[in-house]
Amino acid sequence: NSTGYACGGKPVNEYYSLQFLYYTNDAGVNWIRIYMNAAAFTYMQYNDVFPINSSVYLASSGYSVFNSAGSLIVSQNNGTNFTPYFSSNESIEKFSFINSQTGWYSSTFFTDLDISQRKIYKTTNSGINWSMQYRDSTREVNWFGLDFELQFVNLNTGYGLYKRPGVVKFVKTSNSGTTWDSISLPY
Repeated sequence: NSTGYACGGKPVNEYYSLQFLYYTNDAGVNWIRIYMNAAAFTYMQYNDVFPINSSVYLASSGYSVFNSAGSLIVSQNNGTNFTPYFSSNESIEKFSFINSQTGWYSSTFFTDLDISQRKIYKTTNSGINWSMQYRDSTREVNWFGLDFELQFVNLNTGYGLYKRPGVVKFVKTSNSGTTWDSISLPY
């Protein structure tokens, strides 16, 4: 009830950006910066933080030299020390874990041509290995900067929400992220 994490980042100039992770143990009254990273030659930010037990998963996303970029770093001691797990040419966006072993993340690959493609990855060994569960069948044009929320409620059922000014698309999976179906919203 009293512990929380917040993350983000900001470009400093054309050569690098800063990434931040904050922690609270008093229900958000005070926030302590526990981690900061400078990303050279990229516009990167920490996009999502997901604590489970003593592990803290931290995703970064952004772009570098006309392509997307992302990375996953993990702390096994509540955010005291972080270890890089991997870097990618995809923008790593949101996490959802149902236990300490099983989780998913969403990513987007985009280029300077303003074309993007969404992917969903799954782990069953605490993030050591990830396998692609889903990839959009088509590449979207002009969806650069589209935000995607991801939440699994059990091993098979998960929800996603694409959002951007003027665009909302709600999706659901019933097979652990392999296929996704649109859900009609009441408005």
